Amino acid sequence: MERPGPENGIFYTPLEIAKYNDTIGKVEAGGGKNFYTDRIDEGISIDPNTGNIQRQGFAYWDQFNPFTSQDEATIQKLAEGKTKYADAVKIKGLLGDIPADTLLEASEGKPITASNAGGVRTKASRIERDRPTFSQRESTNLAKAQFAENKRQALQAQLNYQYNLKVLENERELNRAEKLEAKADDRRDRLDLLDRQDHRYSQEMQRYDKRRQKETIQSLIGGLASLGAAFAM
Repeated sequence: MERPGPENGIFYTPLEIAKYNDTIGKVEAGGGKNFYTDRIDEGISIDPNTGNIQRQGFAYWDQFNPFTSQDEATIQKLAEGKTKYADAVKIKGLLGDIPADTLLEASEGKPITASNAGGVRTKASRIERDRPTFSQRESTNLAKAQFAENKRQALQAQLNYQYNLKVLENERELNRAEKLEAKADDRRDRLDLLDRQDHRYSQEMQRYDKRRQKETIQSLIGGLASLGAAFAM
């Protein structure tokens, strides 16, 4: 049976190791064979100094039994299972109270073993110590929210200022256009007045010329009449 990954995604708990160990050398409906395996498992261990398999009790005598149902590969797995269980107990004792996300950060994604669990705990404790508390996170979030609001208000104020400036510029342009139009109207009025005055002057001059011409003709006629009368005498 292939052992699945740890439920917490970080390290195997003693219970997970024990459940897996209980399947080593076992078969479904094994009955007496599984009982025999359990008897052997009770006396199997690994010497921590030499790494050799140690046999005690029933396991010791079974190695001399020519009819034993367990091979050396199964014996090795049973012994390794005992070591892995002891390691799991140690790891659980060191890291069981630390949040999973902190352990992942502290282990940098590397496997956690009994030999590096102490170092992982030290690093995890430092991470937890330096991590902001709930109130600190709330204060930080509040400060960020306030900063975002201040930035929004500043941007809105800038937009309002630009809008008001544009409105003012438009009003100035409108006033300038109105003044130019008023000047143009005034200039047209003056030109119209000059045209009317010039027209009246022309009319006056025409009447004056006609009157002078009439007077001149009358004067000539009078002179001719006088001259005729003089000849007649």
